[in-house]
Amino acid sequence: MRSEAATERVTSSSDLALLVLRLTLGAAFITHGFPKILHPATWAAHVMPGLPSWLAAVAAFVEFAGGIAVAAGFLTPFFAFLIACDMVVAILFVLVPHGAPYVSSAPGSPSYELPLAYLALSLALILLGPGALAVDARTRKRSKRNKH
Repeated sequence: MRSEAATERVTSSSDLALLVLRLTLGAAFITHGFPKILHPATWAAHVMPGLPSWLAAVAAFVEFAGGIAVAAGFLTPFFAFLIACDMVVAILFVLVPHGAPYVSSAPGSPSYELPLAYLALSLALILLGPGALAVDARTRKRSKRNKH
């Protein structure tokens, strides 16, 4: 049987691990989304010709704002879901149709290894939640206090 201190340490370790996952995914999407948010309607023209400009703008928003939200732990399951959808589209409608392998044999060549890893991180955050070191956890605590 574990002591109370050991249980708290495990919880703290889990929360720290979730923070690392959120910050990693968030930083990646802020970085990927920033240039897209500067040109939200036109960034995808060379990647997905014919993509409606409004849909390119939505993807740019999901990547940039979603990255910020996930890093902060704000509406984490919602934004992690949107990022997961973004990665499914990137894998199934951009990379695989262009013949990209799972792992590239040449440095710098396209592959779907990284988008699949981002998808896995997103799914982990959807399933596990943001952890205690997140804005979501703070707002949940506040709303519970206000109900009592």
